[in-house]
Amino acid sequence: MLAVIKRLLNVISFVALLALALFSWMMITGSIANWVVFTEVNLIPLALAFICILIVNYLAFGKVTIWHQHIK
Repeated sequence: MLAVIKRLLNVISFVALLALALFSWMMITGSIANWVVFTEVNLIPLALAFICILIVNYLAFGKVTIWHQHIK
């Protein structure tokens, strides 16, 4: 069961990292028209997602990590 949770957390982390890469690319290329709306709609929920991943990992596995390297 723990292996399933670790894999699920890894998938969620991977999706969040892809979203972060996309948002970073959008900021670098200048395709953002309104920075306040962009930050409120995209970056704050993404930061909350990373914080939730860290909290779940700490409560379930006793360590603060984004990615599980060894899944048994």
